[in-house]
Amino acid sequence: MVFDDATLYQESALFTGEAIEKASVSIACIEGKEVEVIDDVMKFMSSEAKANRFMRFDGKTGGFTSKFVDTSKGQIVVPRIKANPINVQTGERSFGNATAIAANTIAGINFNYTQPIIDYNHEGLASFSNAAEITSWDNGGTGGATYDISSNVGDPHCVDPASTDLGLSQKSAQFLEGDHFIIPTAKFDEDYTIYYVMSNKTSTPTYPPYFNVLYGDADGQTLGPGGEIPESGNASKIGLSPNKFTFRHYGETNFPAQVNTGSAILQHESETDHDPCHVFIIRRTSDLGIFVHDREGNVVAEIPPNPQKGFGSTSGQLRIERLGTTGDIVLNHFAKNALARFGIINEDIGYIESVRLADDLYKFYSNNNHVRNDNQAVSWVDPRLRRPNALPATPKTEAPKPQAKKRTIKREEKVITHAEYEIIKGGGVVYMLPQKGVTVYDKEKDTVREMRYCPNEPSIWRDEQSESAVRESVVFDRGRLFVPKNKPNLRVFMDRHPGNKANGGHTFKQVDKRRDATMQLEKEFKLTEAITLVRDTDINDLLPIALYFKVGIDSPVSEIRYNLLQIAKKKPQEFIESFDSPQVQTRASIQQAKAIKSLGLKKTGRFGLTPTR
Repeated sequence: MVFDDATLYQESALFTGEAIEKASVSIACIEGKEVEVIDDVMKFMSSEAKANRFMRFDGKTGGFTSKFVDTSKGQIVVPRIKANPINVQTGERSFGNATAIAANTIAGINFNYTQPIIDYNHEGLASFSNAAEITSWDNGGTGGATYDISSNVGDPHCVDPASTDLGLSQKSAQFLEGDHFIIPTAKFDEDYTIYYVMSNKTSTPTYPPYFNVLYGDADGQTLGPGGEIPESGNASKIGLSPNKFTFRHYGETNFPAQVNTGSAILQHESETDHDPCHVFIIRRTSDLGIFVHDREGNVVAEIPPNPQKGFGSTSGQLRIERLGTTGDIVLNHFAKNALARFGIINEDIGYIESVRLADDLYKFYSNNNHVRNDNQAVSWVDPRLRRPNALPATPKTEAPKPQAKKRTIKREEKVITHAEYEIIKGGGVVYMLPQKGVTVYDKEKDTVREMRYCPNEPSIWRDEQSESAVRESVVFDRGRLFVPKNKPNLRVFMDRHPGNKANGGHTFKQVDKRRDATMQLEKEFKLTEAITLVRDTDINDLLPIALYFKVGIDSPVSEIRYNLLQIAKKKPQEFIESFDSPQVQTRASIQQAKAIKSLGLKKTGRFGLTPTR
């Protein structure tokens, strides 16, 4: 049902061709009784009676104008109140007429009335050729020339996609070690939104995808959105980290606000689906909470508000004076990355606009045409190989210490009595499970029988149901169906249905959260054990493992551990078992002999010792 004049500003002062969808309410009705519900509503509207002049559809306490409303549904009454106008021709969200769109668009991106004060974009790099040093970068935001970049440190240079493929469709600024820009001081005291587009494609594909500091101030107090700050005070050095979002603001010198994502934030170039174009939207809200969105608009990090000065504070002024580092730190900053766009909006644009902005930026800047060369040479540099000890050293025995009495917390595990099913793929908002002509093989009677769901019948078999049996539709709401314990025949119908995944079907499956949790828990434990082996095992014990998995061992130790970490994450079970596999030691010994040329391998699979060894 659609209502006129149900919102304050409906169709008020809109552009030509725009409209705000009218407020509507969806009512769940008994299947096949849709016309009766509409008839009841029309009779109510045309009635001249003075009594009962309120149409009632109360999904909470009950009470309905029509008796054909289906009260068994999880959502009986669903209101929809629209806030943004749409283009009535395309059905898409409208951003005004051509004049309004042009006024709100900067370098190909429509900011929809929340324009940035600072916006360094590809148009500001138009005058620089490929590999040329970027000596200036004009501001395209509303702050104008006040925030134009006219000074740099090092040699940040321009990358033209026509000459060099970084996975970006527009020109960008490539940073090497020590490179950064000096920005005229920009201050943002309250909520804000930072957005930027970058590429992490490098000339050395084995380089780990570290997530580093991009912006900061001259003192090293303001910094973000990545990196590891090893000590309090003004930042003087930045540690490397692939999985931490880090933020600190001017006036704060304690440990920054930080969140560990548990996995690499940027895709590594070794991944087959690697897309080097990354977009991040960083929002600080009015209550000082911090949210980070990725290129798909997903919130990938959230830091709760912490207005108190000190450890992990989210308060303070966002002061921007450096782009590419903070405090003129040379090492471990934004090096090896390319920046295509960076901007700041002097307000929190909110979740919906952040999702839209992230999507628009990614579509505009990604070229989805990146190619990586996987040919990597493997050579031997350290012949010291030894298999890790199967048993740890026996620790010294000590007298047992008295243990404090543990507090016992009473718990009662809930017994799940209902059943839950979900559509495997698709389904939409409402999906009706086919019932007509559904036949299955009945082992007990050794025959094929037709089944259907009739709520008033004790059996699901048609040949056992009465002549007055009434079939009822089985409907998935938003891809899910809950079967309470007082509907055992429906549960039997779902369990025997040929569309059930357990029966070889591809339509729906039963949700078993306890089983899924057990399997996921076991998987997580395996993953944790594999990661711990990478972290805690001596490097000499890891070298045979590296050779077994064809990981180059002529790299720095950190890169060897990182490459093994990626393997441990993808194949934790195989990685753990490799530590006790005799094949690992055998292959490592052969590779060692081959590397020092004491063993010659032939195409026939035979090998022979060289006479000088």
